[in-house]
Order: sequence, then structure tokens, then C-alpha cells
Amino acid sequence: RKWISKKLAGVLCLCMAGALLVGCGSGAKSNSETVLFKYDGQNVYLDEAWVYAKTIQSQYEAWYGSSIWDYEVNDENGEKATMEEVTKKDVISQIKMVKVLSKKAKEANLTLTDEEQEQIDTNVKSFMESISDADLKQTGVTEETLKKIYEENALATKYHNQVISEANITVEDSEARQYKTYNLLFETFKTDENGQEVQYSAKKKASQKKKAEEALARIEAGENTVKDLKAMAEEYSADKSSEYTFGDDGSTVQEYADAAMKLKKGEVSGIVESQFGYHIIKMINPNDKEATKEKKEELLQEKQSEYFSEQYSKMTEDLEAKWDFNKDVDQKAFAKITFKQTEESTTASEETTESASSTTASENASTEGEATTAE
Repeated sequence: RKWISKKLAGVLCLCMAGALLVGCGSGAKSNSETVLFKYDGQNVYLDEAWVYAKTIQSQYEAWYGSSIWDYEVNDENGEKATMEEVTKKDVISQIKMVKVLSKKAKEANLTLTDEEQEQIDTNVKSFMESISDADLKQTGVTEETLKKIYEENALATKYHNQVISEANITVEDSEARQYKTYNLLFETFKTDENGQEVQYSAKKKASQKKKAEEALARIEAGENTVKDLKAMAEEYSADKSSEYTFGDDGSTVQEYADAAMKLKKGEVSGIVESQFGYHIIKMINPNDKEATKEKKEELLQEKQSEYFSEQYSKMTEDLEAKWDFNKDVDQKAFAKITFKQTEESTTASEETTESASSTTASENASTEGEATTAE
């Protein structure tokens, strides 16, 4: 659930696919004139929410399949709800964020360039060409609605980036340093049919330790390359052995990290016991530059995301104090949006997938990397 919510948090990189534009409207006039809710002094109409919802539907079904919507998950209050119910609420939060940030952008006199406007026009045209007349009739989506959504997302991105830029957030190389090792592991557990780890018996653990001692003796006698250790892993059926890169962030089992970080390049540890078994560690690189660079970028994004989340919470503190999803959202209108498709709508959706895919790919390319939004 948490991981899925992070996916949804990419609100400023909205990539709209035409493949699933079906089944949730009661006519163009109704959707475009129905105020679904008001937030920060702005009306949000049903047709806008429809576009956001179907965009998320397209993304989620590509990842998990169309059966995901009946799955039970925990909502933000820890209560059971279907994936559809939770995601629909997330969509409302997504729209609220875009509305707030795009308004802040205008107040900060941020504008779109001619080139950005041209790209929006191109995206709107491609989007409209990718959907059928039947879909348009059902949902009431217009070029005007799409252009508004694209523009608001682009402005929201600009404001988000400005907030992040002004914070001047940095990550030191020492924070991101990555150690590349080979972990020859003689495990002392197995995974049962339910995915739970079950510890071996004392006798089985003793047998594993004996194997580790034999392997260590061979390593000390000269079989000490990574290739040698990989061969031993196969010989001793140490199936969970592998190259392992980690940082000093507390996420690695402590016994392993403590032993590994004492090693110089090329050195091999003795037998290190942890909850997972008996490790023999070879230090491949105590400062892997490429892995450190990637980790540095990851940590920077995490810091920026955390900072922006804090700033956004401050921006909306007064608004959220008055917000009530059940009262402030027109629930009757919102019920028209559903992610569960009929057989007929699914067929229609599949017919548009091929033409929509090229549009989606180009939009993904144009928006990728523009912003890392609040989680």
C-alpha cells in the first residue's frame, strides 16, 4: 500500500493514456458542469477528476492487472478498504495538490514558455486522437478540459521545482558511500510456503557452519577471488550467496556491516554469524564510485521529497483543518467514477491501446525527471 501510494505521488508528471477512457460518465454536459468539490477557492469538476482517475487506472492496471480493484488494503486510517476505494481517495488528494501548487505558481508569477504551451497543445491533440467517439460521449472530456489539466500540472511542476531549488538541498559523498562486497552465505533458515522464515534445527545449523569453515580454509589457502567464492557457493548449495552493495545507513544487518566495513579492498573476513546464517565476506570495493553516485541521487530525491512534503503540509494546514472528504466531495457524483470495466468497455479500451501507446511514450519522455514530488 505504501509503495503504491508513492507511485501515485508523481502528480506533477501526469502522463495521460487514452487506452482506458471508458465507463464513468453520464454525458458531457453533466460532467463538465458538475462541481465535484471545492478546494483553495477553486472548483473541481467531475470531468477533471475523471481524467485523473483514468490516468491512474491505466498506470495501475499496467503494473498489477485489472483485477487489482477488489483487493483489500488498509486505508490511511488503518481500516480495511478495496483498492478502488483507496485509490479514488488518493486521486482527490492528487487533484488538490495540483490545484494548490498551480495557484501558488500564478501568485509567484510563474508562467509557461511558448515551447511548453506548444508541447501541451501537441499532447492534448494526441490524447484526443487516441480515444473513440463513444468514449468522448460517455465521459464528456474536451480539449479545453485536457489543456487546463496539462497547464495546471506544468505550473505545479514549476512551483515545486522552485521550492526545492530555493532550499539548496545537498548530499555529501560520505553520506552516500557504498561498499561492494561478495557475501558467501551459508544460511541457517528456509522460507516456508507462506513466505515466512523458519530457522534450521541445531543439527542442520552445525552442518552449515562446518561447510563455512571448510570454505574459509580453502579461501585462506588461496581460493580467494570472487570467481572462486561463486564456485564455492554453487558447490556447497549456498543459494543465497551474491554480490551485495550497501551503505552505512543502518539498513544492512549490523554484524555484516560491522565486519565488512573493516575490510580493505580484496580482503576476506572470517566467519561472521548473523540471524541469516554464516557469512564469509570479500570486499570488492570499499568505495564504489558508480554505486555511490546512484545512491547520492537517490538520497537527494528523498531529502527533496521530504522537504517538499513538509512545505506542502504547511501550505495546506488551514485548508486541511476544514476539509472533510465525506462532506466536501459530492459523493453521488464521485460514485460515477469507477475502475471496474464492463466487457464491452474493455473491448473498446483494447482497440485504442495501440494508438495510445505511442502518445503515452512521448509524454512520458517529455515529463520524466521534471520533478520528484512529495511522497
